[in-house]
Amino acid sequence: MNLILATDTNFWYEDHGSRARIATLYRHLNAAGRRVTVYYLRSLTPEDRKLLDGQFPGHCVITAPPEPGSSAPVTTRAAPTMQTPGPLKRLPGRSRAVSANSRNLAATGSDEIEYRRAPTASYIPVRPRDKRLEDFVSQRHIERFAELCAEERPQALFFEFIRLTYLLDALDGLSIPRPKTFIDTIDFMSLRTQRFHQQNQPHWIDISENEERRALDRVDYVIAIQSRDAEVFRQMRPGKPVLTVGHPIPIQQHTKREHRHVNVAYLASGGIPNRNAIEAFLDRMWPTVHRQSPERARLLIAGAICDVIG
Repeated sequence: MNLILATDTNFWYEDHGSRARIATLYRHLNAAGRRVTVYYLRSLTPEDRKLLDGQFPGHCVITAPPEPGSSAPVTTRAAPTMQTPGPLKRLPGRSRAVSANSRNLAATGSDEIEYRRAPTASYIPVRPRDKRLEDFVSQRHIERFAELCAEERPQALFFEFIRLTYLLDALDGLSIPRPKTFIDTIDFMSLRTQRFHQQNQPHWIDISENEERRALDRVDYVIAIQSRDAEVFRQMRPGKPVLTVGHPIPIQQHTKREHRHVNVAYLASGGIPNRNAIEAFLDRMWPTVHRQSPERARLLIAGAICDVIG
């Protein structure tokens, strides 16, 4: 069976959830004997090619020529959100996070104090305009994807994520059997957009529930990351198939060890929700934990989150 997986995410880095999810799906389909062609909507750097050759030997990744006048490939790595600095703020009992590049846990005593700058009370950041679904549409990619489908004659198409549903336009007028179409949603995106905007935070897409419903209605199968999302999608698409495919990272069970310290670990990427979550925990909950067990409590922070919190 020939499949085409369309993505603009450099999943071979596998350094946060969405990348790891696509990488695991790609491995699974190949292991199941499917012939998978990846249509990657960006350019491949030498580092990309090296990682692909090392982690996915025998891969088939197709790219389109760059847009006329375009520069270097766009990276999907999250960047820190800049804010106007204010006075120094003292956080009691806060552990210091190490650089994510070291990929080591920050294990420091709970009596250490970290000073960081907090935004001034009068500063209100202006949220930039988010992209709409139509802003992702590229006629060049539609034409190249149509050529690829005509060449490969796939039995199934996978789209990662909702922003790429416009590629379905490539099937119009093709004299091939229509393939089954799947979209990996990874989230209930209109609700996620709403929650970001309530916090005056930018989101990678500004999409309403009606727009999301219309986009999902274009495919045969919707893939949800959890049962709660699946129920929402079934209500949005009554009578149409919705599959639940959970987060693919395997869970490793470890033997419980007696230790005099109470260790709390936080492993996360540098995304805005992860940053907000750990900063809320540090501001609202960690001081209480520290007061109740000042000699035993330790906070361990690891991952790319370390680059954006202090």
